[in-house]
Amino acid sequence: MNIIQNHFPVQKTARYFSFDSPKSKIKTLWILLHGYSHQANEFIKQFEILDDNETLVIAPEGLSRFYVKGYFGNVGASWMTKEDRMNDIMDNINYLDSLLHKILAEPGNVPEKIIVLGFSQGGATAARWTAITNHKVNHLIIHSSEFPKDISDDSLKHLNEKAKTWIVYSNNDEFIDEDLFKNQFDYLDEKKFVYEKIFFEGKHEVKKEFLLKLKGIFI
Repeated sequence: MNIIQNHFPVQKTARYFSFDSPKSKIKTLWILLHGYSHQANEFIKQFEILDDNETLVIAPEGLSRFYVKGYFGNVGASWMTKEDRMNDIMDNINYLDSLLHKILAEPGNVPEKIIVLGFSQGGATAARWTAITNHKVNHLIIHSSEFPKDISDDSLKHLNEKAKTWIVYSNNDEFIDEDLFKNQFDYLDEKKFVYEKIFFEGKHEVKKEFLLKLKGIFI
């Protein structure tokens, strides 16, 4: 007996978190994609320093949730696994496209700059989405993450034409060693992909000083 794999689309309710809406016209929109096993409501707390009256900060949550340890207790979220990978990638792209469309359709939400930051597992999701979406994105920040090598050359070109890419890496990352960072830089250079590096002393983490630096660059 042969087993046949089948697929069909379903509707799913996603959630995202944000700080209070700015009281004046939005100049900057930050979209933050969390890492593996994080919850978006906890992840966004690290970015409170970005919150001001001209900035909207939102953190979508991955569509798959699970108990981090065992069968109860803390719950985390994930963007994808190796299983049925391409469908998860497309689901994430459609999800983030729909979310951004919803945000921009709300009164007063016409930002001058849209910044997408993906941390750890969220970095690959952020890169894939930004490379494909037709939505305006000004800056893509890949933070403590491996740049996905499955993005086509045409999509890499599209990404270079629409957004400036920043790759943030550190010297004591517990999950990505310096050789892996070097390999991905060599890969992007070989592809003639244009990007900026930002190095910081630290681990697999988001640092307040780094966020202040980024905020200063984008003002």
